[in-house]
Amino acid sequence: NYEAISNLFKSSKIKLENPYDMLEWTWIHMAINAAVISVIGENGDINDSITSVHKLMNSLKLLATTIKTIRETTKIAASRGINMKYYRNELWVYKLPAQLSAIFMKRMFARNQLTRRIMELHGDTADLLYICNSVYQTGTTAHVSAPLFYSYMDEIIKKSDKISGE
Repeated sequence: NYEAISNLFKSSKIKLENPYDMLEWTWIHMAINAAVISVIGENGDINDSITSVHKLMNSLKLLATTIKTIRETTKIAASRGINMKYYRNELWVYKLPAQLSAIFMKRMFARNQLTRRIMELHGDTADLLYICNSVYQTGTTAHVSAPLFYSYMDEIIKKSDKISGE
């Protein structure tokens, strides 16, 4: 039924993403999300996710840091055997100088209300920590160098331990 569903969306003028491999695509997105979440967690209030997300979306400095962290976490995704050449369309913006990529991201968040709203709605702490921990564990097990990501995750773990009373 995939073709019928695809045609339905096409007739409605909705473009579907059709990745080379859905599982690989999911891991790449988890890696990107883990980077974003880790920068937000390091630089924001773990108890006020919406304010923290707005802080990120409005800061060129934090967005540039996010780009650098995404570069690290996509290397972690690649360590799973993903051939990143099949995902160039999605990853090219992260290859640009970080400051330039940050400008593109800031503009996207300002102009694309759907993307902005999706960022605001990602507030399930347990789910966010699961994503980050999955990427963290993969990276450390595969011995992938990701100093920004690992240091941000270490801080998030400390913050979440304080909240949970450990």
